Amino acid sequence: SLEELSNIIVGSRRSADSPTTISPVDIINLTDMRAQASNNIPDMLRKLVPSFKVGDHPLSGTSTSVRPASMRGLSPDHLLILINGKRRHRGANIPTFSGGITDGSQSPDLSSIPAIALKEVQILRDGAAAQYGADAIAGVFNFVLNDLSGGNTLAVKSGSSFAGDGDMQQVAGSYAINLGSKGFIRFSGEFSENESTTRATQRNDVAALIASGNTNVPNPSIKYGTPKIKDNIKTFINFELSASKNQTLYAFSGYSKNQSIGDFFYRNPTGRLGVFTDADDDGNYLIGDMTPNDGINCDGGIDFGGTELVNTPIRVGASDANSRLQAIFSDENCFSLLELYPGGYTPLFAVTSSDYSTTVGLRGETHLGLHYDLSINVGRNKLAFSIDDAPNPSYGSFTNTRYNNLGNRIQTEYNANLDVSYPLAVNHLESPLNIAAGLEWRNEIFEVTPGSLESYDAGILASQGFLIGEEAFPGF
Repeated sequence: SLEELSNIIVGSRRSADSPTTISPVDIINLTDMRAQASNNIPDMLRKLVPSFKVGDHPLSGTSTSVRPASMRGLSPDHLLILINGKRRHRGANIPTFSGGITDGSQSPDLSSIPAIALKEVQILRDGAAAQYGADAIAGVFNFVLNDLSGGNTLAVKSGSSFAGDGDMQQVAGSYAINLGSKGFIRFSGEFSENESTTRATQRNDVAALIASGNTNVPNPSIKYGTPKIKDNIKTFINFELSASKNQTLYAFSGYSKNQSIGDFFYRNPTGRLGVFTDADDDGNYLIGDMTPNDGINCDGGIDFGGTELVNTPIRVGASDANSRLQAIFSDENCFSLLELYPGGYTPLFAVTSSDYSTTVGLRGETHLGLHYDLSINVGRNKLAFSIDDAPNPSYGSFTNTRYNNLGNRIQTEYNANLDVSYPLAVNHLESPLNIAAGLEWRNEIFEVTPGSLESYDAGILASQGFLIGEEAFPGF
């Protein structure tokens, strides 16, 4: 209907009271989104919007946790994300190992928006760089918050995959306080948790280890699937108040936080360069000397008293390898990571995402018919990294296997906008000529903060061929 079209703000250079757009706009309402089995917006939209893609990206590091989305096969940072017509701040994730097209991009985290806080999503699938800038080459998504002054909602959702994993529970609610004819304030929130899924089969090299009698190998060695998501909380507040007959004060603010946990690739104990061996295949076991200056060498290690070489290496697969390794294990001055991980290991990577945003604005119309909208918004996204079951090989027997602080990536953005438009009546034209102008100030800050010392530091075995720093995702 024309009443519905009057609220469309994407796809047109004219004011919001015009029912005409220069490009087709899709409207996805909340009912359609909530009918989806998923409990996060990216998965909901990929089933409803043509050309919109967001992958699960298993075993892809940060991209497994903060999943980049793309439109029409273009980069994620070519898709402009708005909330109530205001630019959404970008996330702190810079994807790697995510399929090529999304690598190196930086875009907003769509999963930080609670679906229950929305009225609809307006989608301009055409490129709109001429109107919105280079980050709208792939189109525009405008998430419109629920602006009803009444009508409260409580929803509970639970589900699982047909394979029996990936259990999901969610509780969501939305509550409005009516401020009479002056306006409203609406509170919306979601809390959910998702268990991980796995569709992995055992790797051939791991099956061979098991067949040879190694009972310490994880099974499956890699859980290839979606990550576990813990303590997933999302909240939004939407507020409007009529300051006068022709002026409206508005504000909206959001907060979200969750932790996602997923696998990295399995580390094979017979071929991991700088960790277990001196080569990825057909190498020798790395033997470290924790006391290199005591005049006593370790069997299979560097000869510190003479040649400075490994004179009698312990060859992987050699008939005497096991007996020689047992002697190493019993000597506190000598070290092999096989002491900690005789069956290899699969690091468990976690990302804790915190997202904050606030927008405050004043819009209205002067007595001369000039429309204006003045707004200020602040957004911040922080990613904190941690890992379990991963050593710092250069630390030898002093290594930790859990690192709660690998460092943070933080994206902070400040925006101030002034938009004005004036409908100028011109003879012989069917409708007024729209004259518009805008002014924007923006400040963007990207930070990387360091992790704990042992997550990146060089230990005593750094000069003996062992890798420096936590091996799977070295701390910053």
